[in-house]
Amino acid sequence: MKIVSAAVLAALLAFQSVPVHATLLAFSYRAAAGTIAGEIDGTLEADGNTVAVNKVLDFVTFNGAGHVSLPWLGTADIIYGGSRSPTVTFDGAFVDFAACESAFCYPGEGVIFDPDTIAFTEPVVRTSPAFGNIVPPDFDSPEPEVFDARKWTLTVVPEPATWAMLLLGFGMIGGAMRNRRVPISAG
Repeated sequence: MKIVSAAVLAALLAFQSVPVHATLLAFSYRAAAGTIAGEIDGTLEADGNTVAVNKVLDFVTFNGAGHVSLPWLGTADIIYGGSRSPTVTFDGAFVDFAACESAFCYPGEGVIFDPDTIAFTEPVVRTSPAFGNIVPPDFDSPEPEVFDARKWTLTVVPEPATWAMLLLGFGMIGGAMRNRRVPISAG
């Protein structure tokens, strides 16, 4: 048992020394037309709530069906000449990114979460036809869906080292239970 404990300790120390770069996060938004979901690569800010979005990973889905690759990442602010960086929060208080098939999301497929640029008053969600057509493909509809933070979900996707430690822990518990000696009472 001492050898197993030493091996587990060595494995844990090895996994702890793996450098953590950016965080992989899964997002979803339950729009009136359906659920938009995908994964983003981001960097968690010091406040523990804000994530600077580095990349939207392939493929963003609508109601579970994968669609076109969305390699262009920006914000509605950038589309309209600003310079605000793509950012999201776990609590949905601020969700600002555009993921599109081509630069500036026009023409083509894409998803835009805009806190204030397009409508100038309230946060909105806009998508192209492949993502429920929350607005027509020209993005000029006067009626985008108003963003509701209660419909936004952002969760951390565990890293492989986390899964390895979890499995190792279950293995140790199983091994300890298997090797446990039960006293026999003379009776």
